[in-house]
Amino acid sequence: MYPFVVESRDSNILYQSGQYQFTEQNANELIQLGEFLAGSRFSSAEKKALQTWSIKDFKLAPKAGVEFYKRLSRVILPKIKTSRKSSQAYKDYRVSLYLDFIKLFKDHPEYNKSPDSFLAIINRYQPPKKAANLLRQRLAKESILRQQIENNLILQQMQMNQMMFNSAVRQHRQSTDMMLKSIRDQSIRNSITLPGGTILHETDSTIVAEDYQGEKFQINK
Repeated sequence: MYPFVVESRDSNILYQSGQYQFTEQNANELIQLGEFLAGSRFSSAEKKALQTWSIKDFKLAPKAGVEFYKRLSRVILPKIKTSRKSSQAYKDYRVSLYLDFIKLFKDHPEYNKSPDSFLAIINRYQPPKKAANLLRQRLAKESILRQQIENNLILQQMQMNQMMFNSAVRQHRQSTDMMLKSIRDQSIRNSITLPGGTILHETDSTIVAEDYQGEKFQINK
């Protein structure tokens, strides 16, 4: 298990845009996160390169950057410390964070233009090996699920239109809305259960389910 060490806090301002500041403490905490994901200490050169990259990244969206570093300091790093009480929890959280950053960099390729980007430096070491496969599986399942929902909605919409034409010209708008919602909800349920998934909890606005591999996910109706 990689030893988590809290660096000394330093509030030296490295970059400022209006009211938004990027400090040396922010850079040090990003390095701590990177070393946790990499499972190894970074070299001095890598720390310096990561600090340079993090400033450039912060300049792209200072407001969002402040929010991220606030969450890093108040939520992510403390959770890394507490997760060390259980080796499995520590391992699971490391994989979960790594997956989040892979997806983030996939969705925002501008983050990864530099060979010294956050993810590029991490990948020089030994990040969670199963994370990449888990991400590909999760994205594939999400894509298939979305397509199934869309196909079912189209089919159900066609059936509903025919039914309305034949027997329900003067139906009230309220009953029509209820029917649409019922069809959509059933389509979502079918797309979950037909591939072998299980619905765990359902409200008027969301469905919490578990796929056939035991992975939980939530769908907004």
